This record gives sequence, C-alpha cells and structure tokens, in this order.
Amino acid sequence: MLSQFFPIQLSGLRVFALLAAMQITATAVAAQNSSPMPSDNPFLVESALPYHLPPFDKIKDEHFVPATEAGMQEQLKEVEAIAANTEKTNFDNTVVALERT
Repeated sequence: MLSQFFPIQLSGLRVFALLAAMQITATAVAAQNSSPMPSDNPFLVESALPYHLPPFDKIKDEHFVPATEAGMQEQLKEVEAIAANTEKTNFDNTVVALERT
C-alpha cells in the first residue's frame, strides 16, 4: 500500500522511525504553543532581588525552555548587529564585541 505513495520500498522499521519522528515533532510544536506567558516566567521579568537573581521559589520546569529561547534570540540579534557593522573590522569591533554579548 505504501508503495503507491513512495517510489522506494520502506521497511517496517523505517516506517516506524518516520512515524515516531512525526509524533515527536508534533509534540514539540504543541509544547511550544502551550508555554506560559512571559509575564508568568520569573526568568523573563526584571528581578528586584540582589544581583537581579530570579525568585527561585517561583521557577517551574516549563519556564526553562522559553527563557532559553528568548536568550538565544537576544544573542542572535547582538551577533547580527556585530556582523552588520560597516566599519573596518578589527579586534575590538569583532572579538571584543562578541565577548560582550
């Protein structure tokens, strides 16, 4: 039956692996869509505690992924700004700037 849709012959193991990958992808997308709002995430709110530490008593497991993704997006924006710099490249505006991101 699958040979009608796929020009190559798929073994049972390959079909299982394909279905498993599709399920994992669907689960990951659903998890991203159900993440808590940023205002509920203690990592994404400016802290009034000393050294701006997050309130550890309010952190839940589901707060880590959105905070990590937000941090990566911020990092990418900073790196893109360094890459888009039109000045002649030198140690300060490349390596030092990357170290400060």
